[in-house]
Amino acid sequence: MLSGTWSISACSVFSCFTTLIVRFADAFRAWLETQDQLTCLAFLVAGSEAARRRFPDIDYQASLEELMVIADNGAVYRGSKAWIMCLWALRGYRELSFRLASPEWLPVAQRVVAWISAHRTRLRF
Repeated sequence: MLSGTWSISACSVFSCFTTLIVRFADAFRAWLETQDQLTCLAFLVAGSEAARRRFPDIDYQASLEELMVIADNGAVYRGSKAWIMCLWALRGYRELSFRLASPEWLPVAQRVVAWISAHRTRLRF
């Protein structure tokens, strides 16, 4: 799901995402948990024993460095696409997720996520 043309329009079949949360994303997780979810979001700490048992084939080094979302059908989203998929799961942000996933806006979303990741130690939510 990470290569080629990327679209979230086909995601309506997903019933649950498991989000591997890296340490800097704790505030994002807390915020996600307060939102009205259209698709359930389950959270695991990246690199944890529980994550390794549930997803033995995941690249754990990558999961420690960036947000990762795994759909119930096994599709894996990383980085900005994972952030967009989290927004897609929320009632109040689904329309925004479609916009951010468009070819015109995806580069902007990627730059914003990269900036947040680079400055995560100085950001306070």
